[in-house]
Amino acid sequence: MSARVVCGVALFVAACGGTTPQPAVMHATVVCADGRDVDLGASCGPAGYMHTGREAEADAGAIATAPPPSAPTYPPPKSTTISVASAAGDACDQELTAGDDAFEANDLDGAEKHYLAAKTAAPKRSGPMVGLARVKIAKQNVPYDFAAAKGNAQITTAAKDLKHAAQLEPSLDRKSVV
Repeated sequence: MSARVVCGVALFVAACGGTTPQPAVMHATVVCADGRDVDLGASCGPAGYMHTGREAEADAGAIATAPPPSAPTYPPPKSTTISVASAAGDACDQELTAGDDAFEANDLDGAEKHYLAAKTAAPKRSGPMVGLARVKIAKQNVPYDFAAAKGNAQITTAAKDLKHAAQLEPSLDRKSVV
């Protein structure tokens, strides 16, 4: 054979033949807070503080002591009840505020009691009427669908009370009445 063919065959065998080196497979472990070794990706349980096997080998088996993650803090929920009290701060307003708080806590009987006391303290104010109408509507427990309470006498009476309250104090913000 010619030197060219021998050289070509030698290059071919060198390029294609022989074994290719396999990448080294490393078995990673995790050291849990209680000292157990588990496979990477496994759970250590509720404590869960861990580090990889490489780190464990580097620091001779010491256990990582990371601080526990803190729970997120959220602001308190906003009230969904619009206050019917004015800024005057008189006895009527104090009863209205107590009624609004009871209504927010879903204590309808307590709210009704406070709104009635506010109506006794200031019979010409609209706030107590609005509060009593709220309680009357809430006690019916009707869905919020369109025309769901059509023909309900209590809802109709409450709607008339709200209209009367709006006429008593025209300067009152509409969102407080409706």
